[in-house]
Amino acid sequence: MRFHACYFDAVADGTKTLTVRWNEGHRTGPALAYFENTEHGTLPVEVASVMVKRLDELGPEDLDLTRSGGLDRYIANLHDHYPTMPADANGEIVRFRRTAADI
Repeated sequence: MRFHACYFDAVADGTKTLTVRWNEGHRTGPALAYFENTEHGTLPVEVASVMVKRLDELGPEDLDLTRSGGLDRYIANLHDHYPTMPADANGEIVRFRRTAADI
């Protein structure tokens, strides 16, 4: 799974366990997290679940968001990352956890 370099520490320490993707086709099981434009190595992760949901039907509870306005910011960040993604696109809510280094 590809991540922006700013997420390395959060994935490494296990605090980032959810991501939303568009047109990437993730599935459950072992995977490697790699970080764009950085010299950080890959990190082993286990994809626990992938739920497909229309982005215009997402609620804060789908993304474990608790702050006011968090969903709007999250969706705006997705559109920055996927500029051609339509507002009614199906997104993949990918839940994962950091695993041991020997996958």
